[in-house]
Amino acid sequence: MPGRSPRPRAGRGARAAGEGHRIRSTFRPQPTLTLLWALGEEDTRRAIEAVPERAIAAVLAWIEDEAAIIRIGAQGVYKVRPVHGLVAARFRHYEARSGMPLLHDHLLLSVKAQRPDGKWGSCGFALRVSLSH
Repeated sequence: MPGRSPRPRAGRGARAAGEGHRIRSTFRPQPTLTLLWALGEEDTRRAIEAVPERAIAAVLAWIEDEAAIIRIGAQGVYKVRPVHGLVAARFRHYEARSGMPLLHDHLLLSVKAQRPDGKWGSCGFALRVSLSH
């Protein structure tokens, strides 16, 4: 249905299954680069498509190295980094819902990570930042 959310809305405060176990982010180039990407030749398009890939890799590395922590021990007194990094999935889209060209990537980042003892635990983030404007 036009103008309607594809997901039915739950009651106030209710969460969809799995909600809260991930962080969702969207990465897209500046509008001028998107226009150049949409109208450019194949080499130009490939070069522009590589930019978000490098940005996403840099952001994930920064989160893993600087922000992601797991609390362990009695009452979570010890803070450690995830042993094998974080689990993430990326989905690339080439157009907006309207059908207009819009290069963008969706990133789903799990807040579950492996602890040093091999068990999986909830990952917190030492720094809270907003990257949207």
